[in-house]
Amino acid sequence: MGSPTKISSGCGCLVVLGFLGMLALFTGRDDLPVPPNSREERPAETGSFDLGPSPTIPGLAAVDVHGNLEKRGFTTKRDFTPNLMTWTCSLDTGLTIVSVDTHGQAADAITSVMAIVADVDAARSRPLAEEILPFIATLPYEGSTPNAARNWVRENLGRNTSRVFGPVKLELISNSDSRFTLRLAPVTEQESADQEADDELQRVEAAENRQGAQKRSREKALRDEAADREKAIKTARSRLRLARQAIDNDNAGALQRRWLNEVIETLPDSDEAREAAELLQELDK
Repeated sequence: MGSPTKISSGCGCLVVLGFLGMLALFTGRDDLPVPPNSREERPAETGSFDLGPSPTIPGLAAVDVHGNLEKRGFTTKRDFTPNLMTWTCSLDTGLTIVSVDTHGQAADAITSVMAIVADVDAARSRPLAEEILPFIATLPYEGSTPNAARNWVRENLGRNTSRVFGPVKLELISNSDSRFTLRLAPVTEQESADQEADDELQRVEAAENRQGAQKRSREKALRDEAADREKAIKTARSRLRLARQAIDNDNAGALQRRWLNEVIETLPDSDEAREAAELLQELDK
């Protein structure tokens, strides 16, 4: 029978070996290179944790974020804890802070993405924000509308505002003219309902604006038509007067005959038209 010292030493070795085995289980594949972004080729980033149901961005995986950013010169730092997995992508630009944090319960269960571009000088940070934040808005989650999301970020950069795109809420935060933040998170049912109500209101307002514009266009056309008619009447009456003078002076010819015909066409069933007809009869004598 072995001595207590040897038994204790043997048990200690087993504990150490067991610990090292568990450590290898969680970290063994973390240093694999990132493959092209496809579901079939994604490496299984270990360290996922089952914390029960939690809202996630559907169809988005961590590699969709850090894989694309690494192709653009970013470096990725991983921080996996029992409650949260975080991928922090940063870009070395000197003084400007450029960071994209991806949080999730697993590599394919992402709960949020937050991109920050900050500097004391807006002349340095804004150009980077104009390039990076619209790109982050185009991440490939299920139900995404990348063109609409990118354009929305470009149009609203520097404002504090938010909008729902499919199952994801995009939120822009700018507490100064040199700090820009974009956050992507799963949309709640209430936020989705609010966005649908806002969209419907905008559709109604747009329809009313179109109807108003059409009405104004019709009214302008009627005004222009009335103005043209009034001008034609004045011209016809003036030519009737000149034709009468020419006939009275025995100086009427083809020009006056044309004027009188124009009066009849412009003012049918009027006293001026009847007078023009009588003057034409005089010219034909």
